[in-house]
Amino acid sequence: MNVINEIPELFKMFNETATKVAITSELYTHFLNVLPPKFMTKTSFIFQEGEGELIEFTRKENFCFAALLTGQFVDVDYSVLFNVYRSTSYEKFLLKSINYLNDANEDDLLNELVGKHFLFISDLEKKSGLVLRT
Repeated sequence: MNVINEIPELFKMFNETATKVAITSELYTHFLNVLPPKFMTKTSFIFQEGEGELIEFTRKENFCFAALLTGQFVDVDYSVLFNVYRSTSYEKFLLKSINYLNDANEDDLLNELVGKHFLFISDLEKKSGLVLRT
C-alpha cells in the first residue's frame, strides 16, 4: 500500500482515486491541528479551509486515510472551474456546476456534464477534454 506523506501528493491522488487514500499519521495530525475540524467523531474529522475542499480524515487501528468530499478543479488555462460534490467517500462525484473564468465562452458540451456523476476526478478531466490543475 502506497502511504502518502506530502500534501501535494495527497491532492494529486485525489485526482486519481475514487475512495480513501492511505496517509501517514503525521499528515493526519497535521490537518487535525491546522484548523478546528468542521465536524469530528472519535475516529474521523472533516477538514475545510475557508470555502475550500471538504476532506474527510479517518483513523482505523494503526492506519489513517483521507478522502475528498467536495472540491473545485480548474483547468491549466484558468478558463473553467468545475465544482464537484459527494457526501461520502463511497459515492461518485457529482458535477454540481461549471464557472467560466477570464471571459471564457460557455461550452455546450461542457454544460451537458453538469449533473453527471464521475467515479474519478480524472474521468471528469477525460470527459471534458481539459487538463486540470492538481
